[in-house]
Amino acid sequence: MKRFACSYFHDGSEWSLVIHAYDIADAEARCKRLGFLRLDGEIIAVIPARFGVLVKLSCWFRTLFSQRGGR
Repeated sequence: MKRFACSYFHDGSEWSLVIHAYDIADAEARCKRLGFLRLDGEIIAVIPARFGVLVKLSCWFRTLFSQRGGR
């Protein structure tokens, strides 16, 4: 199963969590079923915080060439 990042708003703050799903369609269905989650996208890598510049570059590159147009 793949990991997907989701978020929701509660008590004046935004919170994030990870769900497991078979693909993007399955992740969307799971978020819809729960009702309060917004699907942020698939987690493709986990990079330690000490590599902050690499994180920004990898996110920019992934967004630039994503099929969903940066969503």
